[in-house]
Amino acid sequence: IIALDDGIALVLYSLAASAAAAIIGLGDGGLLAILGRALRELAGGAVLGAVAGLVLNFVLRRAGARENSLTFTIGAVALVVGAGRWLGVDVILASMALGMTLTNLAQRRSNEAFRIVQRFAPPIYVLFFVVVGAQLHVQEMRLWIWALALAYLIARTAAKIVGANLGARWAEATATVRKYLGLCLFSQGGVAVGLSIMAAARFPSEIGTPVIMVIALTTLVVELIAPPCVKIAIKRAREDGLDVTEDDLARSSRAGEVMDRTAPTFPEGARLADILRTIAETSATSYAVTDPKGDLLGVITLQDLKQSFSAEGLTEWLLATDLMRPPVDTITEQTTLIEAMTRMGEQDLESIPVVAGEDDRRLLGLLELQAAGRWLSQELLRRHRLADGGAGPADA
Repeated sequence: IIALDDGIALVLYSLAASAAAAIIGLGDGGLLAILGRALRELAGGAVLGAVAGLVLNFVLRRAGARENSLTFTIGAVALVVGAGRWLGVDVILASMALGMTLTNLAQRRSNEAFRIVQRFAPPIYVLFFVVVGAQLHVQEMRLWIWALALAYLIARTAAKIVGANLGARWAEATATVRKYLGLCLFSQGGVAVGLSIMAAARFPSEIGTPVIMVIALTTLVVELIAPPCVKIAIKRAREDGLDVTEDDLARSSRAGEVMDRTAPTFPEGARLADILRTIAETSATSYAVTDPKGDLLGVITLQDLKQSFSAEGLTEWLLATDLMRPPVDTITEQTTLIEAMTRMGEQDLESIPVVAGEDDRRLLGLLELQAAGRWLSQELLRRHRLADGGAGPADA
């Protein structure tokens, strides 16, 4: 979508620049001549880029060593830009056509070349904006340039919001998309800045310099406000935190969110018969034993109960304190779920008691390994459904 958007921007720029050149007397002829020049710039750029893509594909196919791909690719781009300026065609469209031709001729080979270029690109991006920023001479900006920048910024922002809303309605998108998509589109860079540089080179300084100043100034402003706007839009749309994995959830969740606070517990003097009647009504696999103050004393597992049946004649005398074992480990409510599950796995535990603190043995609940796994799967499924089906409640 971004590539198509940039292509449309290039077409509109060529038409507008040709018309502006004719208006200020830089070109001869009427409307047809203007359209002809714009068409020549666009078509020439597309043909030049396509030819360069064919040549680069041929070279990369026979280059052999992958480390040479960076040299050949950057060399091809440099040749396209130089030839495009010499021929007077659109160099940005030519560069886009080069990439499009290469990726459609040999997707695997082009992916390798582009991955290498992407690792090389960040310093170029930085230098690109440094060059643009160097054009912003604030002391030379007159009041009318500031007014023009403000008018451009307001018109651009309104167009983004209204255009996004109309497009979303046309596409029958949800109300969330219609309301908040425009806030996510404030960023300005790339082709807009590149076109301003081309305009500065094409037109006299009294026109080209204000153009690049306006674009540089507004780029600075929108790049400062755009990230917070995106964050606000995503949060209001209730779409933050949806693209997560079970591992992400386990790292961000706490034991207190998942533990069973109503898990049955037994006093140390509870009789075996009472214990058996209670566990028959639950699906838990471990049961905590507490003293009269509610402090944790031990844990009874189903395996412990099975072993008690071998004590014939003594079962009616067995108490919880006879059946329990000292807790192997404990956690607190603030323990991350991934840490709790890791500790249970390392110690081969089906459950782990949750206490009030490291020095406070008051029992708060039990965290079962299977229950934690089920909770993670259900929560992940819920978030994926929200992400796939829209924010739901926010639509209202």
